[in-house]
Amino acid sequence: MPNFCALIRLLGAVLIGMLTWFIPRFTGIFAQFGGNLPYLTQVIIGASNVMKNYGLYVGAVVVLIAISVVYSLVTRVLPLERR
Repeated sequence: MPNFCALIRLLGAVLIGMLTWFIPRFTGIFAQFGGNLPYLTQVIIGASNVMKNYGLYVGAVVVLIAISVVYSLVTRVLPLERR
């Protein structure tokens, strides 16, 4: 299980790096094409813009959700397993 957690963390770090550094560099190249981009490319560029502009807020929400899930598991699921 620890290897799986490390893999998830690594993939998350790569994804954040791509959304905040790599994709914004290509946005200028795409703008030079002048045509319409495919829908999936527009979604990825939009996600990149959200991460660049609101990354701290997104991170805070993810941390709060993770804390809520862990708290819920500890207070509801684990006591049931001890019976």
